[in-house]
Amino acid sequence: MGSNPAQSERTQGCSLDILSLLKRLCVMESRVTMGSDSMSHNFSRRTLLAAGAAAIPLQSVLAGQQGAVMADEQDFASPAGLYPDNPALREILERLARDVKDRAGAISSRERRIVMMAAVAGTGCEAAFTAARLKALVSEQGFSVEDARECLYQATAYIGAGRSAGLFAAFEAAVKQSGLKAPDRTRAEQGDRRRKGNDLQIAGFGEGIRNFWEKGPRDTAPVRELLAENCFGDYYARPGLTWAERELFTFSLLASLGFVPPQLLAHAKANLACGNGRGKLLAAVWTLLPWIGYPSTLNAISAVDQACAK
Repeated sequence: MGSNPAQSERTQGCSLDILSLLKRLCVMESRVTMGSDSMSHNFSRRTLLAAGAAAIPLQSVLAGQQGAVMADEQDFASPAGLYPDNPALREILERLARDVKDRAGAISSRERRIVMMAAVAGTGCEAAFTAARLKALVSEQGFSVEDARECLYQATAYIGAGRSAGLFAAFEAAVKQSGLKAPDRTRAEQGDRRRKGNDLQIAGFGEGIRNFWEKGPRDTAPVRELLAENCFGDYYARPGLTWAERELFTFSLLASLGFVPPQLLAHAKANLACGNGRGKLLAAVWTLLPWIGYPSTLNAISAVDQACAK
């Protein structure tokens, strides 16, 4: 488990101050009590022992505070660590994070991290990216710094470059501070981006979306072309995340954005089409809850219900 350098430094400094004080008292005792009666000498020793005993619980308290902050910082799933100066709210959020984790059984550790990245991106929570929290995010085998970065690439198609710029900056700063190795992945292969992107759309949404840009008003055809070329041809076609993982991330991201019912329902259906069943989608929603609040959570559940309706 990593440490908080600033907190550790403060704790160490306090310990050194206490030891320094005791040494000075020893010197004072030797000067004051030399040639004095034993009662004076014994009283001075008792004073020193009491001071030393007082130092022990103080250091323990500081270490305990440090451990609590470190635990919050290192649990990427919980937003509690974002509130180091608000113990009451932190306690509520810690309890909620434990409760939802107990209910999110139908999701793997890797998938849970993908969902957490969606929550951070959808809420624009740049503060979530610290070195300690990033190390906790990638601490288990099966989810790397490159995977976390890939989630931000995927998010850019939905939140826009204006919102993702700050997230990328905070993420890369945390990567640099953590010392983790994180080479960027190569770009998606070029070629016919529109055809490749549309093939991916068809895999998720069915034959009805084939050559979708040819349908509907002609003056809005460009956005349908770009959905195939850019959103799917440039982002979905990138290496690193599977189709099912990208759809799970996208559903979770849209749920985090809130109030995008048509897109949320469409991607709930796409998740079902690629094998992410109702149980997995609901597990993702439970994971999102501490980050996105109850209205957006209820909207996501409604989308899952509609997608699963016969």
